[in-house]
Amino acid sequence: MTKTKITFMKLNGGTSMAHKTGKYLEELVAWIQRSVHENALVIPNEKVLDIHTKKRRQIDISIRLSDGPTHLFVMVEVRDHKKPIDVRYIEEIYSKKQSVNANAASIVSRSGFTKTALEKAKYLGIQTLTYKEALKSDWSGWIKCKHFSVITRKYDNVLITMGKENSNEILNVAPEILLQAQNNIKSKVLLDNDGKSIESFFDLAWSIINPSIEKLCEGLKPNGEKVRRSVMFNGILEPQLYVLGDDGVTHKITKVLVTADFYIEEQQYPIHISRFRKTESNESIAEVATADIEVGDKKFRVDILAPNASDYIPGGSKVQLRTTPLNNEPEKMSKDE
Repeated sequence: MTKTKITFMKLNGGTSMAHKTGKYLEELVAWIQRSVHENALVIPNEKVLDIHTKKRRQIDISIRLSDGPTHLFVMVEVRDHKKPIDVRYIEEIYSKKQSVNANAASIVSRSGFTKTALEKAKYLGIQTLTYKEALKSDWSGWIKCKHFSVITRKYDNVLITMGKENSNEILNVAPEILLQAQNNIKSKVLLDNDGKSIESFFDLAWSIINPSIEKLCEGLKPNGEKVRRSVMFNGILEPQLYVLGDDGVTHKITKVLVTADFYIEEQQYPIHISRFRKTESNESIAEVATADIEVGDKKFRVDILAPNASDYIPGGSKVQLRTTPLNNEPEKMSKDE
């Protein structure tokens, strides 16, 4: 009679439990436990409910992780066969993943995979690893709960220098205009063709910086140090603007040098993942990720949606980004790839 080895393992926050295992499974479980997120629960030989048959199914290794509103369940199947895994087994694991309602699936094979099996796994979104690769992989980078990152390019300490039209001279602004702008940065002190006050220095700086903001922030690290940079405008503004100079003459603004401290802020928000809404129509969608974010003083709910999807979004698929204001404002839609 062949003896089955019984081992005991203390799980994070759990109780001791017996499970049947072999050499490869034991080593892989130990490696994953050292590699994954500190809040992850790694469970060998777990019995998981099949949502279709209502019976329990054995999973070689289950990895469960909760991080705020995000809950992740990854199933790992380990195969110690002499022959490479074929496409039929890939399809079997994909079906099993659906039946146990796992968010992701991984297959570890001592003998590797056939070419068609690798192609099918890539299309179905199943991770494939040889045993040696599995023991070198950083599992935390694959299974940890993801975040929705909001990157904002910002600037402050703005200095505006203007030049006179058709001259290399500096255009000095009238003292009363400077005082008004200093007391209120958004004070409309710049004039249109009819002499009506329509914009502030703040608006002028923004209109010049905004088209070049990505280039001005190039090379900056998120949440890193501020870097002082300049951008030059020389041409005709739209609408054309004028300002009162210290000589008492109203000058057309055509040359502007804007210098500021540029920096990048990054905020991360936990996301809800893999919440699918299926219909029989061609407009069915899969809701891949949802996050509540803040941009400035405004709050939004961001949904990443994949049209005509089931429970897997193949690489290269077009997705839709939907933003919903949470400040009782009308809903807005935007699309991305």
